Amino acid sequence: MEEYDILVLGGGPAGISAALRAAENGARVCLVEKERLGNFYLHQGFFPVREVLRSLALMNQTSARAGTLMGQDGKPDFLRLFGRAEERALEASGRWQTQLTNYGVHLRQGRGSLLSSRQISLAVDGKETTIQAGKIILATGATPQSPATVPLDGEQILSPADVWTLKEIPDSILILGGKGYALELALLFNRLGSKVFYCTETDRLLPGLDPELSACLEESLKKQKIKLLLNKKILSYYKEDGNMDINLDGGVRFSVRKILICGKRRGAIEGLNLDGLGIRLGEAREVLVDQSLATSTDGVFAAGSITGAEFVDFSEEQGRVAADNAMGKNKPLNVDWIPRIVFVQPEVASVGCTIEDAHHRGFRAVAGRFESGKIENALIPGETGSLFKVVADKKTRAIIGGQIVSPGASESISLILLAIRRGLTTGALASLPCATTSETHGIREAARACERALKAQLKA
Repeated sequence: MEEYDILVLGGGPAGISAALRAAENGARVCLVEKERLGNFYLHQGFFPVREVLRSLALMNQTSARAGTLMGQDGKPDFLRLFGRAEERALEASGRWQTQLTNYGVHLRQGRGSLLSSRQISLAVDGKETTIQAGKIILATGATPQSPATVPLDGEQILSPADVWTLKEIPDSILILGGKGYALELALLFNRLGSKVFYCTETDRLLPGLDPELSACLEESLKKQKIKLLLNKKILSYYKEDGNMDINLDGGVRFSVRKILICGKRRGAIEGLNLDGLGIRLGEAREVLVDQSLATSTDGVFAAGSITGAEFVDFSEEQGRVAADNAMGKNKPLNVDWIPRIVFVQPEVASVGCTIEDAHHRGFRAVAGRFESGKIENALIPGETGSLFKVVADKKTRAIIGGQIVSPGASESISLILLAIRRGLTTGALASLPCATTSETHGIREAARACERALKAQLKA
């Protein structure tokens, strides 16, 4: 019987992060994945969407690149773009495999099922092997969940995985969303020439996001001619001659060729035998965990979208924390240290507290903001306007959050995250030397505005 210190079920971002962290800490680790390393994220999810969007953005800048990726009809050759994204995904999967192997992680392909909190049965080509481990980390991901009134059929009503099997780009599509990934898919179809309707049951895009960022995001998507239908629910649809007549509440009616469902997902727990071990589940079959990522069964942890996590950065951090605690540490998950990034154009990023929610976490918050004009490194010609916000605690002046809308928000948010983790004050960011054309300049000016607001409140 094979024996390991840590056994990870699932080879997506959470599982890979968990395996690498445990191996770094000296554990003997086995990672089991039933298909390909990277799982949904790498082959059908965030990664290929962002790769295609990146290629399309570069096409706008380089005529030579555009020529190789344009079809005879003058539109982007989506099959070639999708194929290139899959090539990149396979390369990334290979790099992950090399990294895991170099760290001494044993990789096994097959379907695992829990026999106990210390053992799994691994099925490979009809043969079963028992593997024993000191601790087990579940990271098998999640699967699409469609509304009862709009069942997936893989032809006209699609899941995100179905996007990559399309034979043609629909001239119109309704995206039922509510998450950052849904917005990225909306932008993808917009760039490929579809008329995009984006519907969410919430009254603003991405609940929990700073309201001003949400408003900037709405304005940007509207300018890109994406029809936003907020606070709406699909009541019915009728198929006829390849079209679908859509009826939303409030009397909104229109027709589209396809519906893409990017809403709720359910934990991928089929065959894991979680009931047999008494592992508690939520309403969406997500595995319930505490702050240490421990499940209700001793010795079993869980991380990633199987727990309901929606963002890749969140899943990866969960994997690392789960691995640390599986090895005996007492490390709670700190959500304030995990950035939330949406790769639309311009990008949107947030970390730590917003001015709205800071008081719920025991802070008296003050915010500074700065709006810039055109950023030199904008991905889209003519893209103008960026917004930077820095949030600080009034008593300590320590930075507790930040929000950015800009072409490079996914990179520049790291500076604010570093400031939060190091306990830096607004003065530290306000004195940063930087070029006036850089995004760091926007962060510095927002920190200066926050400094001025803090001083004004002290005088009041």
